[in-house]
Amino acid sequence: MMRGSKYYGLKVYDLEARYVGQVSDLLLEMERGRVRIKALELKEFRNKGIPYERVYAAGDIVLVK
Repeated sequence: MMRGSKYYGLKVYDLEARYVGQVSDLLLEMERGRVRIKALELKEFRNKGIPYERVYAAGDIVLVK
């Protein structure tokens, strides 16, 4: 388990080791029960965020599928 506040500022990479961005916010969709990670410099999901289901691993960095 990891606190949401620990994600802020982490660098985000995809599984091919390409830099995707940096975590700038966590978005909670209360009505759907979903969490999204919003990353700066992320073109594909800039306004929507990355669905948490795409997070492969999180520690010193965040890996997304």
